Amino acid sequence: MSGYSHSSHSSHSSHSSHSDAMFEFAGLDAYAGFAATGMLAEAMLRDREALVGNLKSSINTSSFKTWLANPFPAPLDSPANMARWAPHIRGHLCDFELLSSVAFTVSGTTATLQTSDGRDVAIIEQPDISAFKSQVDRVLDWAIVREDRTSEILTQVVPPIAYTTALFGLCEDRSKYAMELLAIAQRFAMFALMRFKHAFACPRPHEYSPLIQPLLESPPFSTFPAGHATESFMFATVMRNLAAYTRGSEADNQMQTLAGRIATNRVVAGLHFPIDNVAGRMLGETLGEYFVHLCQHTATTAGNGWVKRKFKRSPAANAQADFDPLEPMDVDTWPSKTPVGYFEDNNASRIEKPAAAPPASRALLSWLWGQAVDEMRAMGFRA
Repeated sequence: MSGYSHSSHSSHSSHSSHSDAMFEFAGLDAYAGFAATGMLAEAMLRDREALVGNLKSSINTSSFKTWLANPFPAPLDSPANMARWAPHIRGHLCDFELLSSVAFTVSGTTATLQTSDGRDVAIIEQPDISAFKSQVDRVLDWAIVREDRTSEILTQVVPPIAYTTALFGLCEDRSKYAMELLAIAQRFAMFALMRFKHAFACPRPHEYSPLIQPLLESPPFSTFPAGHATESFMFATVMRNLAAYTRGSEADNQMQTLAGRIATNRVVAGLHFPIDNVAGRMLGETLGEYFVHLCQHTATTAGNGWVKRKFKRSPAANAQADFDPLEPMDVDTWPSKTPVGYFEDNNASRIEKPAAAPPASRALLSWLWGQAVDEMRAMGFRA
């Protein structure tokens, strides 16, 4: 995944008694051409002159590659070209595809993420300030476990994808496309999340009380919805579909519980309120479903659609209502307790599923999804 990669040199495998660090210390990387140096540039120049010589007038370029008999290797805007690009370039293309598929609107205290053709994806109401005030004591209560969770909190500052991939044994050597896909999903979650955060502009816990004294420096943006909750639950949703697990299965519940712990650790650190995680979970799950839908929605496949969900601020705040990652979201009425925010009229049968096939420009995510599915199948996760 871009940003987490490290290089390895296959030629080093024949020198098993030496570490990469020893080779770098000895300068062998430069000698072997792995490092760009002035000496290498001069050597390549001399080598070409010696090889080419008088051959340049007799080389038949049409025999070099088979596609030279045609105008270009692949048709215009073909997804097949994705295999030719570097991972970060594929990432840029998929980012554009995702962002061009959505729009954002604000009306009163409600913000809505929609598709570009006007279908609702996620709807969130801004909580009243009393909801946050009522949860200051909950944040203070959670601080008692900071010492026990410090290592987790510190290693989860950046998007905690390592925790998700550990459940599945994903690595760049054998699941590079799945890692790419998760990185793209994380960025899409961040883009959508930040738009909601800007719209609501809700202050962080330490701005309500100096007693919070966060374990980490508070991020310079809004507290609501919670970013780690959004990203973690999006990861769980994407991985559920990639690995072909059923919702509510043991493996799925483990992913949900992991996402919940990551989200709660941000409350422990004094950076979030529990209500931030309730909305973040809903947004992450919904964005994950929408993301998977776009990945699967092609000219020949309808895609699974997504549940249009709404987070609604509760008229009766309950300061003691904590975040529960396994609490049902897709029910018509909220069960027993009334937290400071709840999910209004969500139902799993209310799936948004556009009938029309996406334009050709929306086939890039589908290509990457197909590569990732093949990897997961090779690892034994799919039939």
